[in-house]
Amino acid sequence: MSITADNHHVYLLIRELQDPPLWSWEAWGPIAASLDDVVASARGDATVVSH
Repeated sequence: MSITADNHHVYLLIRELQDPPLWSWEAWGPIAASLDDVVASARGDATVVSH
């Protein structure tokens, strides 16, 4: 098993205060539907790294 330290990207979602909370179904539902195929795709065995 090989573990590497890769560079990662961080995305920040900033919304208006009057918008529904980001983790409510109203806000998350359309996003979740578009990610179904990505989440369902197999990417190999799970790995846990602890230091």
